Amino acid sequence: MVPIRLKRALGEDLLQGGFKMVAKTFRLAFIGLLCWLWPFLSIGAPTEKTGLSEILSAFREEIAQARISLNFEILDSSYAKFDFLGGFADGRYQLKAYRITPLKDGVYRLDLRFEKKKGLLTYRQKVFFYFWHHQNRIVFLTPKGKKKFLLPEEEIRLEKTSVGYRIIKTYPEIVIKLPTEAGKVYLKVRPAK
Repeated sequence: MVPIRLKRALGEDLLQGGFKMVAKTFRLAFIGLLCWLWPFLSIGAPTEKTGLSEILSAFREEIAQARISLNFEILDSSYAKFDFLGGFADGRYQLKAYRITPLKDGVYRLDLRFEKKKGLLTYRQKVFFYFWHHQNRIVFLTPKGKKKFLLPEEEIRLEKTSVGYRIIKTYPEIVIKLPTEAGKVYLKVRPAK
């Protein structure tokens, strides 16, 4: 209860407006506190009833980073040799673009786009391979079966100079030959810098 003297001194409207303002401020503070605490309340510790999908969604960022952590790079000097029926588009095609799409458990899809210019004409070919990659091992699935390769590791040399030693890192490249339906793809691969 508000004393009658206070009501008369402040005026009835002003007093009710003050209470409304305090209630509104309290409500906003409470909502803000709930919003701040929401991430801590919703995730919680895993229990035996926690489903696999909930666990995987909790590690969504880490899984995405692990999927794209390939320790090699495909060089632009990669090429393909195609031999089609008719012979008008046969020959060497230069790699123009590639895309690696993670699928699951170290398995990826490699999409390659090749291009060849012959006079005024430009011929384009698209090829894709599925591959498995772990550390320095890579296995491609081709129309003629699996092809296994060991990727080279970076080489480190010490070179003596007049003031001490210098560390020289080299990244050896290998050529991975992959058969396709109409030719071969020559991927030039080296360890990522």
